[in-house]
Amino acid sequence: MATTATIDCAPARQEEARALSEHGFFIRERFFAAAEIDAVEVAADAAIAWRNDNFERYHDLFAQISTRDGFVFVNELFDDSTAAAALRAFCLRPAVRDMARTLGGPDVAHCCYQLVYKFAGHNRAFAWHQDEVHTPSDPPFFNMWIALSDMDLDNGCLWTKPGVALDRVLPHAQTQEGLLAWPLDHPDQGVPLRMRRGDICLMGSKALHKSGPNRSARTRKAMLIVFMDRNAHIRGQTVPTIAYD
Repeated sequence: MATTATIDCAPARQEEARALSEHGFFIRERFFAAAEIDAVEVAADAAIAWRNDNFERYHDLFAQISTRDGFVFVNELFDDSTAAAALRAFCLRPAVRDMARTLGGPDVAHCCYQLVYKFAGHNRAFAWHQDEVHTPSDPPFFNMWIALSDMDLDNGCLWTKPGVALDRVLPHAQTQEGLLAWPLDHPDQGVPLRMRRGDICLMGSKALHKSGPNRSARTRKAMLIVFMDRNAHIRGQTVPTIAYD
């Protein structure tokens, strides 16, 4: 677990920005202190519990790929829980803002947060995909994945294929595991992105990634923060964003 004495919440370094450009991601260990993660985890747990209890009320994209008590998503744009304000405030803190600006430039802004919980025993992988296929943003956006729990091979961590298709969107086919751009049974399944609680992974919107099944007795808890240029468009429409200052 991260501690106040060992956190590393500096803006992106040159080598990290280069890794994001060349490989599609980088991991920063101990970005958040344990107390920060403790607080946001309480809010995230409440939002996930709310969504799980109100599963049939929502028919958005996330309802199509969620399963009650299994693989549960909460997106800020559809978060009616009492925890929404606390989660949004967490996304706007200075360390997140400074990281976003070093990667996305002075016009970068907060777009939304998303919670992705893979419950213990959810024994299914999530398909290889690029986020750009769901959200074709111009210019592209970035995700900051935050480990609210340890994320490892046993409980369904992220995987990626470094450097693959960062200049284009691959064809995707609808499957029961979600939109699929690379076979889950192909011998080349990329590299796992193991993270400890409080670590972050910055990932570009064209980075090819998946997550594995949770074969453990632990819930894999992740939060991601989406940030993009405040002048970005998706399918010709301006994207609503929140300025950091």
